[in-house]
Amino acid sequence: MAASYCDRIYFVHHGIIKAVGTPQNLLQPSLIREVFGVGSTVEIDQSNGKLHISFFLDTKIESKRNFLTS
Repeated sequence: MAASYCDRIYFVHHGIIKAVGTPQNLLQPSLIREVFGVGSTVEIDQSNGKLHISFFLDTKIESKRNFLTS
């Protein structure tokens, strides 16, 4: 939703501002994985030029979480 309505967004990770910028610059799969712990695909909708983001569980991250909580 931020990609559709915001001119600037902030990524906060563990209470620290990790990144600030436009949705087009910040909403990248590697940064989404680092901050939110999920995999993602980011595409531009050719009909309206807006970003479309799909999220999925990243098995590498999930197995690390399971190891840390065991």
